[in-house]
Amino acid sequence: MHDYFDQVAGLRAKRYAQACLFAVCGILLSGCPKKQDAVKFAQVAEAAKDFDASVGYYEQAAKLHPNDSHLRLRLANARFEASNAHLRSGRISFDQLCLAKISSA
Repeated sequence: MHDYFDQVAGLRAKRYAQACLFAVCGILLSGCPKKQDAVKFAQVAEAAKDFDASVGYYEQAAKLHPNDSHLRLRLANARFEASNAHLRSGRISFDQLCLAKISSA
């Protein structure tokens, strides 16, 4: 059971490091004037499974080119993946809470 908690803690630490990295990139590139730059950063964020950052970059690109249907589709996919990631995280937290209550009973 401790292995499960160690794995979850390791995943959280990795996700935190990734989020910090993309937050720094976002701050440095917040005035990103080119669509292709925003799309590249969004793709890097997607590859790192940081879908929240990916959504932000795709939204930047969509503001620059609001009629690009391919870009809108990628944004919708990133939003879907971000919502799934949050759902998985919530389920893990709920499972941990249930395990903690069971072990304390």
